[in-house]
Amino acid sequence: MRPPRARLCLGEGARCSVLLKFLRPSKIVAETILNPVKDQRLDDLIAVSREVTTRGEKTFVSIFYRSDTIPGRLHSAERWATVLEQGTGEIWGGEPEATTAAAPVVPNEANEPIADFVFNAQNRAEDIALVRAMGFEVDDDNEPAPENIPVAESN
Repeated sequence: MRPPRARLCLGEGARCSVLLKFLRPSKIVAETILNPVKDQRLDDLIAVSREVTTRGEKTFVSIFYRSDTIPGRLHSAERWATVLEQGTGEIWGGEPEATTAAAPVVPNEANEPIADFVFNAQNRAEDIALVRAMGFEVDDDNEPAPENIPVAESN
């Protein structure tokens, strides 16, 4: 069994790797890297900033990069970034300010507004805690189903 490794944190100056198919703007990537191989990654991406991006109806967190291979400013959804080397700048975690300050979209049963980020929450401890703090019930699959909890028998 291997010993656990420390998780590398995504932050300013971190060296990252992203699959070419998830790197944007895709037109610039396609013009620079001709005939890409399936599952080819770009490994020289340096994280510059983290921002909320809206495309169509979807809002998500994007990481913006600079690269020696492809000139210009590139970006991908945060979920596709793999940190190869931790940066020396600010560590990014939780929700970016623009996400938590986003305008409410839909009212809940109590007719209170629901923030946008709730609809994009992932199965991360921070997301689960935020949604629970807003009063919503979250099934995070960390607790056993009631029928699987043993009942103490009394004699």
